[in-house]
Amino acid sequence: QPVRMWHISPEERLSFVIRTHLKNIRYSPTDHNKLSKYPYFDLTVPNNEKNLFDIIICSHILEHINDDKQAIKNLFQLLDIYGLALLIVPLSDGDETKEFDELDESGHFRLYGRADFVKRMFDGGFSDVFPIQVKSPKFDNFISDEILFIAKKFIKS
Repeated sequence: QPVRMWHISPEERLSFVIRTHLKNIRYSPTDHNKLSKYPYFDLTVPNNEKNLFDIIICSHILEHINDDKQAIKNLFQLLDIYGLALLIVPLSDGDETKEFDELDESGHFRLYGRADFVKRMFDGGFSDVFPIQVKSPKFDNFISDEILFIAKKFIKS
């Protein structure tokens, strides 16, 4: 059975690598930008669908969404049990999130505090969140010297 992967606002090179080099993947790219070549998906609209994806990639998206808490809940709902969400967000210098009264020059509603982002993921339903420092060559703005948050969905019976 193929791994069901949802990539939100995919980075072109990473999307190409996934589509051409990874086998046994059912790849579903969407975008929160209506002008994108990918199908539009609004992460803030509650959805009746559940457990659709095994892996979700969401890099530098949540800071652009006004209601990020609803978006995180939707990510949790659409992720299958035992699934993984791979998330990167811009971080502030401290543990507290800096919310902006209006969008900054990068179109951000906020810069996340590391501890606060983990708390938001737990509040959204995730059972485990692992922040990992990643240092690698810049790859279409996907990863350079950032924190990759790996969030796990596990439902206790």
